[in-house]
Amino acid sequence: MIHHPRHAYIITTIALLCATTAFSQDTAKDVAARVNGAEITQSDVAFAAPLFGYPAPNISPEARTSAVVDALVDIKLLAEAARKAGIDKDPEYQRQLNFLSEQALRSTYLSQQLDKAVSDAAIRKIYDQQVAAIPPSEEIKLSHILLKSREDATAVIAALTAGESFKTLAASRSTDTVTGSKGGDLGFRPRQALPAEINTALDGLKPGDFAKTPVETAFGFHVVRLDEMRNTPPPSFETVAPQIRQSLETAEIRRIVTGLRSSAKVEKLVPDVALPAASDDGHNHDGQNAE
Repeated sequence: MIHHPRHAYIITTIALLCATTAFSQDTAKDVAARVNGAEITQSDVAFAAPLFGYPAPNISPEARTSAVVDALVDIKLLAEAARKAGIDKDPEYQRQLNFLSEQALRSTYLSQQLDKAVSDAAIRKIYDQQVAAIPPSEEIKLSHILLKSREDATAVIAALTAGESFKTLAASRSTDTVTGSKGGDLGFRPRQALPAEINTALDGLKPGDFAKTPVETAFGFHVVRLDEMRNTPPPSFETVAPQIRQSLETAEIRRIVTGLRSSAKVEKLVPDVALPAASDDGHNHDGQNAE
């Protein structure tokens, strides 16, 4: 559903009014402003700030706080004017207020349930299971010196055999200037992702060995050295934990909603038409988001 900007502003304003009314009862009474005697506390500001977004990422904390306080002052003034105009008795206002109240109740309820059901231990358990299910895959760390001709590559191999430094030769002779400045280091690569010619040249080498013949590929002639071999490490827990948490939360929300629907009397009086698998209007329609 696409909201008219004015409607979005009204809904946001009502939500903030409801929120700041509750937060004004907080025990922390650090008053940030007063509007006709009504206080706006630092707790109100802290709660409201994320709801306004971050239009100027480089703004100082003081300037941001000042802007949020100004916005809350405007809301207080407009709300006071709206009450004097009797808008708080208007059916449209009451309808929107009821909707926002139910949205807030839904969000808070789901948040509390998810805190109980989706623990750090549950996320770690899923992570351990996923890591254990990953088949082992070898990757290697190698270095190379790229040359334009077989003769140049053969000369570099002769220099290495005579004891010259691979790192020095990579820096001075390699046409691959990016890796040349790093001693020819190509980093770790999955074995299966390497060109077949290089894979063949690495067969039988031990870490620290270099191939005794040039390796020709579409890029030129390589002198390659095997630096290290290992099994591909799994992604870190910190990297995948947010995705696991989201998956568990989505499943838990679906379980909660399904359970509530199964025990409720729901009469849907419009045609029950399924949406496409992926809606293109930018909104979630399945009721699964907790926020």
